Amino acid sequence: MVITKKKLDQWLTEHSTTVSDEMYNSLIETYGIEPGDGQEWTEQDIYEQLRIITLKNKN
Repeated sequence: MVITKKKLDQWLTEHSTTVSDEMYNSLIETYGIEPGDGQEWTEQDIYEQLRIITLKNKN
């Protein structure tokens, strides 16, 4: 699974969260493609990382 801008926007809205343009682009760059070597992101991987990253940026 990869995250699209539409999915990221939806997740941010649902969680009443905002991120900087730089962070937004970084998230799309990181999770918008599979990690490689035959590995894939799971939905849980992506959304857990989004939760962790956005919580860190709130503090």
